[in-house]
Amino acid sequence: MKCRLCDAPSKLYAEKLYAYEGRTFDLWRCSSCGVVFVHPFPDVAEAHRFYDEQYFRHDYSFGIVEGDYLASETARVDEYRRILSRIARLTDGRRLLEVGCAAGSFLKEGRSQGWKVTGVDISPWAVRTARERFDLDVREGSLEEMKFPKASFDAVFFSDLIEHLPDPISFLREVARVVEPRDRGGVVVAKVPTYINSFYYRWLGTATRALRLNRSNGNLLALLKLSDTAERLPPYHLFEHNAHTVRKVFQLGGLEVFDEEHTLMVPQFFRTRPSPAYKILLTLFSTMRLFIEAFGLPGGHVTVYAASGGKNGR
Repeated sequence: MKCRLCDAPSKLYAEKLYAYEGRTFDLWRCSSCGVVFVHPFPDVAEAHRFYDEQYFRHDYSFGIVEGDYLASETARVDEYRRILSRIARLTDGRRLLEVGCAAGSFLKEGRSQGWKVTGVDISPWAVRTARERFDLDVREGSLEEMKFPKASFDAVFFSDLIEHLPDPISFLREVARVVEPRDRGGVVVAKVPTYINSFYYRWLGTATRALRLNRSNGNLLALLKLSDTAERLPPYHLFEHNAHTVRKVFQLGGLEVFDEEHTLMVPQFFRTRPSPAYKILLTLFSTMRLFIEAFGLPGGHVTVYAASGGKNGR
């Protein structure tokens, strides 16, 4: 099978890892660029159906965080403030778009800092919740369906999104169209999971087997593609990227990446469960996070800063 990103040969990576409406899905990995992708590949309509209320109540985290999406958003305020501060240093404009805005906590924080905010999400539950909780301008549908005028925004932000999209290149081309070009101060900021190709991922495969965590948190291992014995969820991640393929996709979408930051998410349940094994993992993950962020090593996520033409970031 050919890679969905670079057209090189690919091979089976994990069999029947996901399931939806009676159909199972495998993962294939490209032998050239390393991107991992779902097969059979869902069309846009089917992919949109994955994101019902169940996703935000339970499935979104695969057990990495405790509580529903609203609770996890509240816990990320410090991260939102850090990202907004960096965006403010990269653009003088105040028009901010978030795509895949979910329940709107990032936009709420942006509005409190003086941004004129707009959100887009395909989930009716997310859009309704964002409007009712925060009275935000959030619109239901895909970015392409919104038909925003060219250069409508000074900054576009999205987090944990492009791995869910059937056609990320077309999406990024639309992002490049609706954001101001770099020579007029436009900036695009995106956070993308990259753990499949990280050094700690290989270590975690060994550690989880040694510490016998298969039974205690199967969903976490399913997310990390280390187990096919956990509950089979829909194929929410259609792609599993690495830093190289993120830059590649952005380039194909007409966006130049001029900076990137690497980090590692430490699962919340390491702190809340008393098992000695989890205490060991908490220490190891916390230490790895320090090294990843200090030395720019491939970690669980990469945050990229990009622009549509014009000068480099400042």
